Amino acid sequence: MGDTQRTLLGKQPVRMLVLDMSPPFTAEVGEELCDTLENVFSLACTLSGPSRIPFFSLMVISNYSEVLLPFSYVRNNFQKIQTAISDLRSLIQVCRNTTPTTCYYQCLAEACNQYRRQLQASFQGGICHQLEIHVVTCQRSNLVQKQIETALATLDTENLKRIEILCITSTGMMTLDDIGNSQSSGSSENSANNSFTSTGLVEVINIEPDILCLQNIFSGWLVDSGTDSEHMHLILPPMFDSSVPLTVKCDLHERVLQPAQLPFYNHFTVHCDSSAMKMVFPSTSKAMGISIPIYKLRVTSLVPLTAVCDSLVFGMPMIAQPTSCWKIDWEDLEKNQQLFKAFCQILLIKEQAAIAYLQPSEIVSKARNTNQHSFQPLGHFVLIPSENGTLLVKSLAVRELVLPYSAGNHVEEVEQEYKDIVAESMDQLEVLSTYNPLNCSSNLFESLRTMGKKPVAQRQQKRPIDDNATVYTNKMVMSKGSKQYKKTTVVETSPQHDIEPTDTPLGKRLLTKTTGKPVKRTLYSGAHNKFLPDNEASITNESINVQMFRSGRSNKIKPQLSFPTAL
Repeated sequence: MGDTQRTLLGKQPVRMLVLDMSPPFTAEVGEELCDTLENVFSLACTLSGPSRIPFFSLMVISNYSEVLLPFSYVRNNFQKIQTAISDLRSLIQVCRNTTPTTCYYQCLAEACNQYRRQLQASFQGGICHQLEIHVVTCQRSNLVQKQIETALATLDTENLKRIEILCITSTGMMTLDDIGNSQSSGSSENSANNSFTSTGLVEVINIEPDILCLQNIFSGWLVDSGTDSEHMHLILPPMFDSSVPLTVKCDLHERVLQPAQLPFYNHFTVHCDSSAMKMVFPSTSKAMGISIPIYKLRVTSLVPLTAVCDSLVFGMPMIAQPTSCWKIDWEDLEKNQQLFKAFCQILLIKEQAAIAYLQPSEIVSKARNTNQHSFQPLGHFVLIPSENGTLLVKSLAVRELVLPYSAGNHVEEVEQEYKDIVAESMDQLEVLSTYNPLNCSSNLFESLRTMGKKPVAQRQQKRPIDDNATVYTNKMVMSKGSKQYKKTTVVETSPQHDIEPTDTPLGKRLLTKTTGKPVKRTLYSGAHNKFLPDNEASITNESINVQMFRSGRSNKIKPQLSFPTAL
């Protein structure tokens, strides 16, 4: 792809989930696992854009291994995946396994063979997807890890990217901070189990039996896992003794899924176009009559201004101010303005922001079938007060849209050499007292003007003709070399003449050709020989007489009528 482009979601692995139903596995853990899978795949199957999970397979092992879902497409295939999850719920209710399983070898061998068959059959695009196997178990992690390593010693692991062992433990409930870092956390007593093994394929993760922890793990499947190229370059001024800019290469990680790639996008934003937003927006004439609902935000809680992370805010920010609707009574309008200003001032005094959710539109609710209960998402928003008596309204991430991310709490010390390099580069940057958008241009106007311009069509010029150029005309004459008349092509030599532009007026052309004399218009009707030379006119008359004699008609020629030469 070169140094200027990268493939978006081009290296997403094929995933297989293996559920070990050996004790101490319980039905409650199984139900939470099924709910989590159903939630995550309802997102993965509906998201537009490149597929974040290309293929998925589900397998269960107890006394023997059973494939509930062979490798299947994830995009627009939620019904098939949901059927497999329903079968898993049924097996969990009837499973009464009392002994730990020992059939990991058969399970992994079946997974690798199924992947190779599917790779030859239906994997498209020529991209070599790798296989990731995720084993969910309630057994001790060291026992499961030992069985898997023994099985891998005799299996073909060419297409295997890694095996992740998710050990569900009940050592205590985790906090929200622990949930955010559950992919890299584990038991401190057995740190060797929470790292890659010597083969580099097996990883052990200890998690709590909680639906939030499970969702954080499985939502990680939606993250771009490609590492073939960097994502962004930060270009800083060059050093004083160099002309090469200082470039810092970065990777970009999504924190929140884009709601515009999902249905119900209008429930997650209060932008004026959100209710009618489509991939192809209607034409100007049709867009004139679009109606949008009056948004109703119900405030539920308060939060300190410093406690809202900017990475959890998305979408177009909007500014709220007291209404000036002329349909409201003057007293009610004045009262509403006082209430709005009081709300903003109290938030400023407490240094807090308000959290609110968007109530479903009543118009949409009535339009749906009343016999069928339907759910609508509740988008959340943060209301940030301002000193000028307005509120800044921003969309706020919710549980379903958050993607797992853990950067670690400890920041390693940077060597002084690199600090000096960056500091010398940053000293050349201008320091602004405040950001003024009027001083920053994006060249949008110039780009739009250039895009709207049509290319000017060049006029086609006549090619000049040389003095001795030979012109083959289409004029055919009759020669009298013998008794029979035969057609010959006349070859003429055209004199040189001036080339006139195509936009020269017709009157000017006629004046030029008549050497400046006024043009005389001649009125004539029918076919006559007024404009032919005498010799050609006689030849034409003779040819007409011969043709009429052969056809048996009279060869008398009507006398020519004379017309005035000028009007």
